[in-house]
Amino acid sequence: MDPAYWADVLQQRQTDYLVDAGAANELDFLSLRSFVVQALGDAAAYQHVRQPNATYKQIHSRIRDAVHRVSAHVLDGNPVPLIVLAHSLGSHIISSYVWDSQHGSATGADPHGTSFERMEWLAGMVTFGSTIPLFTFAFDPAVAVSFPGSALPDEIGVSASPASHGAYWTDNDFTRPVAELIASFI
Repeated sequence: MDPAYWADVLQQRQTDYLVDAGAANELDFLSLRSFVVQALGDAAAYQHVRQPNATYKQIHSRIRDAVHRVSAHVLDGNPVPLIVLAHSLGSHIISSYVWDSQHGSATGADPHGTSFERMEWLAGMVTFGSTIPLFTFAFDPAVAVSFPGSALPDEIGVSASPASHGAYWTDNDFTRPVAELIASFI
């Protein structure tokens, strides 16, 4: 297991904006503005318009590095089924990364990387508090990533994903099925 942390890519820019706006006495509703800048600002900055922007590229670089670390240092290059757990905007980020990897985009996996790094061993994606539905409105029709990974046998099953944004990490109705999914590959 290896986390791919990306939020700090935007944190300083968001903090600088909030400090500057506060100094100009523009923060009538500090907590609301903070939420909007930090929560919705992440989603607004992470977008792929005609070509990927710098933030999109930086975040995907973090994902690529994390998957490479697992492949090279944890697995010694030996592929195993990959299960991704992604919360909130992270679910959209990993979905976009998988899509880019499957379609040979430069913002996806290194085409010379291992089959594990190219997402060919993707066996499960557990998304919770997902923002993916909000981003599908930009596409007509919306097309999902290919799943499961092409290197896996056909009999791999797909797990349902929880739909609420609550306290998943301590909710046994969430953690038990996720643990069972992970255990099925061990």
